[in-house]
Amino acid sequence: MPERTKVVMIGIDAGDVGWIESSLGSLPRLRQLFEDCPPVRLRSSADTLTSSVWPTFATGSLPGEHGAYYPMQWDPASMTLRRVTDQWLYYEPFWYDLARRGRRVTVLDAPFCHPSRLPSGVEVLNWGSQECLGPFHANRPELAREIQRRFGRHPMGAEIPVEQTAGKLEQIRGSLVRGAEKKAQLARYLMESTEWDLFLTVFSECHRGGHIFWPPPAGSRSKVPPGALEEVYQAVDRAIDHLLKRVDFETTTVIVFSVHGMRANYTQEQFLLELMGRVNATYRGERFSKQEEAAPKRQSGLMRGLREALPPQLQYHVARMLPAGVRDWVVRRAFLGPLDWKQTLGFGLLGSGESYLRYNLAGRELEGVEEQDSEAFRTYERHLTQCLEGLTNSSTGEPVVKELVKTGERYPGPRSKYLPDLTILWEDQLPVPEIESEVLGRLHGQLGTGRTGDHQETGFYVVAGNRNGLEDVLPLEHIVDFAGFVKRLLA
Repeated sequence: MPERTKVVMIGIDAGDVGWIESSLGSLPRLRQLFEDCPPVRLRSSADTLTSSVWPTFATGSLPGEHGAYYPMQWDPASMTLRRVTDQWLYYEPFWYDLARRGRRVTVLDAPFCHPSRLPSGVEVLNWGSQECLGPFHANRPELAREIQRRFGRHPMGAEIPVEQTAGKLEQIRGSLVRGAEKKAQLARYLMESTEWDLFLTVFSECHRGGHIFWPPPAGSRSKVPPGALEEVYQAVDRAIDHLLKRVDFETTTVIVFSVHGMRANYTQEQFLLELMGRVNATYRGERFSKQEEAAPKRQSGLMRGLREALPPQLQYHVARMLPAGVRDWVVRRAFLGPLDWKQTLGFGLLGSGESYLRYNLAGRELEGVEEQDSEAFRTYERHLTQCLEGLTNSSTGEPVVKELVKTGERYPGPRSKYLPDLTILWEDQLPVPEIESEVLGRLHGQLGTGRTGDHQETGFYVVAGNRNGLEDVLPLEHIVDFAGFVKRLLA
């Protein structure tokens, strides 16, 4: 294969290929790319673990190998939720190996990466990303200072998932459009001021916009500004055009890609904590009628009272003022509360759309109560499955659970012990206020995240520029293939 001199990778975080294809009339740069090279759809680890996609992309390995599926995960050794850090669950991106082999690397805002240990080149992280494992950081401190001086902060900021007012949604729309413009300016600055064989940058504005601005069903009382998501994609399209005008297509292979997409929000995660409380209670012999309306026992007390007492906008402002460590403490208290581990064989974990469950297994969890090969555990597992598969929408009688995935079996590996044991995939129906089953009775919940859109597993890529010899390594089938593909291009 002829030597490849340069590679430019431009990621559209959660850029939905179906949405893009239906909007090409207002996305001139992407339309040109799609016409020159029809997009290839990719499978991803978002089939069960949506936030695992960027570690999967970066490492060229699946979740059972790298072990990362959410910024805040369960640690069985300490029996609590903790942030994924470089001291716990470290993984190395593929561009580190390229740098050690003498290739010049410049990376801007690859999501879900640990603080930089890049041995040479440039790596700037968490300036304008949706999913971050830490604060803004660059492997060259003088560059970090220069970026702050020239470009300031990305307007997007951290997401606080609460219901937003119409005025706040308008502000968010403007911040995402401005954010894409500023990201383009910063990326172009790095493209022109650093030496690189691989230039990688990711635009996260479509991810945030997809969550908040995904068009709601016709006739719904939505505060989503009309055309908001289109404006965000158009801003990213202009940003991509701004970057590609700097690229020499004769000597450079250009890859525009996404590692997963977006769709309407079909989660029923609002029931997870009460649901698992009922599952455990009925396993112990308690019974709930369909008229049962008791509040979930797991979330009683101060944390639940505060959350229910504060209106969404006050929650938003309080959350923005709190340090990250305090917010994490609140999340741990809300999810785990005063759980009695001697009475708890299954419990819910943080997730994003899909819902995650963990078993409190002896020999794996610090305070585990049952061995996985015991008859007691098998009885509990059957009980849990029966409870979940029997759940229906109280209004329609339709099932709400699509599939129960044994996550470790789908993604085996040395770090599969850090993954959820079970992923609940919900049926394609909008969040409902009430579900029920013969065993668990009625459960009430209100989704309060303000998200009209959520992840779906399909990614894509298009290739432009220097294509000599690419037939030897294309097409790709899964996002895990990107790492090896780029290494081969630059080998």
